[in-house]
Amino acid sequence: MIFRIITGISVLGMIFMLTLHRFRNTMDASRKGSDKSSTATYIPWLFRRLFVFLKTAGMKSWRERYHRWIVLRHPGRERWIIICLGMSFCFLAASGFLFSLLSSQRLYGSILLLHVTVGGLFATCLSLATIMRARHYRLDAENIRRDKNTQLSGGKGTFQISWQTIFFWIFVASGLCLIISALTLMLPYFTVNSQLDMFEIHRYSALVSLLSTIAFAYFSLLDARG
Repeated sequence: MIFRIITGISVLGMIFMLTLHRFRNTMDASRKGSDKSSTATYIPWLFRRLFVFLKTAGMKSWRERYHRWIVLRHPGRERWIIICLGMSFCFLAASGFLFSLLSSQRLYGSILLLHVTVGGLFATCLSLATIMRARHYRLDAENIRRDKNTQLSGGKGTFQISWQTIFFWIFVASGLCLIISALTLMLPYFTVNSQLDMFEIHRYSALVSLLSTIAFAYFSLLDARG
């Protein structure tokens, strides 16, 4: 029950923060109103955005988005790895969270077997994607961004790192925790209490991974739009 509450609050909170961030950027770009009027217009703005999204949710629009977000940003081999990573993650998140949130039972039977199999694909694609994309999200002075960023204090002053970089490495770290905890659960060398603790680590790593994926996708699309 506690995990369900934390999951619901954190996912809704993340969506709220990202939509609020987009709303404020839109208001700043259009230079409309004060902070008070902007806050009052957030809900109508959100419903308008949802309406526009649903209105353009046809197959043609999704093909255009796929071409703009995937084809133009990733070369051939890298593209298929990113696609396999995304599809495997979506299946793992759907199967894992549906059982955790809607059922009192854990994964079992053929669903568990498929979950473990797809998890192997996810681990492979995550490793390859990290190797291929890490150079774009380096945590050094050459990767400084001057917009859509956060400021951190360093020994030589203040430097800036993009939110994409931060959430990319959070996703990689949480994915690594997912892989290690899943492998540990398969080994017969731990006590029941240790496996229960590892299962909790696996669940919360999945939650962090989901939240970082949502945030990374948002800032990536925002950056692509300029």
